[in-house]
Amino acid sequence: MKLYVQTDANDTITDAIDYPHTGYTEIDVVSVPSGINGGWFKLEGGLVVEYPLLKPIDESQELKNRIADLELQVAALTGGV
Repeated sequence: MKLYVQTDANDTITDAIDYPHTGYTEIDVVSVPSGINGGWFKLEGGLVVEYPLLKPIDESQELKNRIADLELQVAALTGGV
């Protein structure tokens, strides 16, 4: 399948469409990765490469995870576990 992607100066994919357009690079893909234009995929040598470390963190979920970790640590220190 043909896909046309726009990239920034760092080759990060900023947009993806299914028709030719000025400023977009044509690539062949088997399937379109979910979130391809989310800022954590790059175009390298004509291939789409995912960089999970660039993926934005859901701050509310991150906070919930930290609270859960702290609760476990407090429970372990106080004999609650």
